[in-house]
Amino acid sequence: MVHGTPAVALPFRSIGTQVTVSPAEQLSLHTDLDDSVARTLAERVAHVAVERLGLQPRWRVDVRSSIPVGFGLGSSAAFGAALIGALAHANGQRLSLAQLNEHAYALETIVHGQPSGIDNTVICGESAVRFVRGASFRTVSTTGTLTFVLASCGYPGSTMEAVAGVGRYAVAHPTHFGALLSEAHGLVEGAVAAFEAGDAARLGPLLSRNHQLLASVGVSTPELETLVDAAHAAGALGAKLTGGGRGGFVLALVDQSAAKSVAAALTGAGATDVFTTEVTA
Repeated sequence: MVHGTPAVALPFRSIGTQVTVSPAEQLSLHTDLDDSVARTLAERVAHVAVERLGLQPRWRVDVRSSIPVGFGLGSSAAFGAALIGALAHANGQRLSLAQLNEHAYALETIVHGQPSGIDNTVICGESAVRFVRGASFRTVSTTGTLTFVLASCGYPGSTMEAVAGVGRYAVAHPTHFGALLSEAHGLVEGAVAAFEAGDAARLGPLLSRNHQLLASVGVSTPELETLVDAAHAAGALGAKLTGGGRGGFVLALVDQSAAKSVAAALTGAGATDVFTTEVTA
């Protein structure tokens, strides 16, 4: 996504956020968030959501989510989209997909300032997208079923830190960095074609090579490397870090029959959060 390189984002349906709203004397948020900063942001998002729909701030908002917060898996976008959808439904407002996405993006700006829009687009549309900053999204669909295992290294990544590190590498090694970008661009385009064909055998090595490129410019960490190695050793077709890097999750592509063994290997290697999801046509 940085330096003009495209990226692909996928919807993971095995995790999600559920928002229930009911009339109340005042607007209140009920969630198991124990981080004060995250709770404050969520409360602000709730107030703005009510305002955007032209409603009175007299709602009880109950939130249940299985998406880890702050780990690059779109937790804030999922909350915003679910909240807008619940409030609109409760008030008989029918939103088009474009309207839902527009509202969700506006709520994302409260959390991220100037978000790319990729998280809310994937979540609202429930489809994978190819994305290049500054260009329009392109929806991509697979013709088969692809199985992924995701595993957390135990701590969230810092996108700011990762981007700054890549920037320093680019200045220090301009020729080599240019070659890496060119290869990365080709890998992503090849991955899009393999994804659309549902060709897991072809997609896996492309994911693994992409991870190697990211690691070479300092985006990985020892803990992420341990998980990538564990996934490969357990039979994954390919594995790479996902999100902004410098922490967060590893994504492993697996044969459906190997999902449990790969998940067990990742848990054994120290992963703190492991789940399996399928992306289908």
